[in-house]
Amino acid sequence: KKVDWDPRGDRCMQNRGESGYIRISWDEALEIIVGEIKRVIDKYGPYAILSQSDGHGETKVIHGTHGCNRRLLSLLGGYTAQCRNPDSWEGYYWGAKHVWGMEPVGQQRPQTNLMSDIGKNTDLILFWGCDPETTPWGWGGQMASRFCYWFKELGIKSIYVCPDVNYGAAVHADRWIPIKPNTDAALQLAIAYIWITQGTYDKEYVATHTFGFDKFEKYVLGKEDGIPKAPSWAAKITGIPARI
Repeated sequence: KKVDWDPRGDRCMQNRGESGYIRISWDEALEIIVGEIKRVIDKYGPYAILSQSDGHGETKVIHGTHGCNRRLLSLLGGYTAQCRNPDSWEGYYWGAKHVWGMEPVGQQRPQTNLMSDIGKNTDLILFWGCDPETTPWGWGGQMASRFCYWFKELGIKSIYVCPDVNYGAAVHADRWIPIKPNTDAALQLAIAYIWITQGTYDKEYVATHTFGFDKFEKYVLGKEDGIPKAPSWAAKITGIPARI
C-alpha cells in the first residue's frame, strides 16, 4: 500500500504519485479492499464502482469480461461496467459473413444453416494455429468442442497445423502437421503456389470476392523477386517437408 495512505484518515490527494509503497500482508490487503468497497457503496451507491475489463486476454487484463469480480459486485448491488474491445470483431464479423460464412461456434448469432452446410458438404476441416478445446476461454462454453466431436462422428477429417500438439489436436486431429513458430505465411504461400500452378483454385470465386489477385499471383510465382514460393522453398523455412 502507499506509505502515507490511511483508509480511516484523509485521502492525502496532494501526495498522489510521490510517496512509495510498503509491503503488507494478505489479511491487511483484504481488509483494505473490503473496507473501501463498503465505504464507496455506503456513501455513493454501488454504481460508483467501475469494473473495467477487456474483450480479450491479450489486452493484459486479469479479469475476464464476465469474471468473478463482476459476480461479486453484482451480489453487492451492482456496478458500472466498461468493456473495451481491441477492434478484433469488426473485420471478421462484417467481412467474413459475406465471404465464407460466420459464427461456426455460435458466439454471436449463427448464420442460417451454416453448421448444417458444413456437416453435409465438408470432407476436411483445417485447424490452423488454434485450439478449440482450450482457447475460447469459456466464452462459447462447450459448443466449439462439441462441434469437433460431431464432425468426427460425421466422418469429417481434421488436420491441425501448429507447433505443438495442443489439446484440440491431441483429441480431434486425424493428422498433425508441426510447423516452426512464426513461419505460417511461408506454408500458406507454398499452398497458394500449388493451387495457382495447377489451376485448382476456384477462379470464379476469386474473381468475385477478392481484389489484387493478379499482384498476389505474381509474387507467389516469383515474378517480382525471382523466388517462386514453391513447397521446396517453404520447406527450408517451416521445417515441413515439401511432400507430407
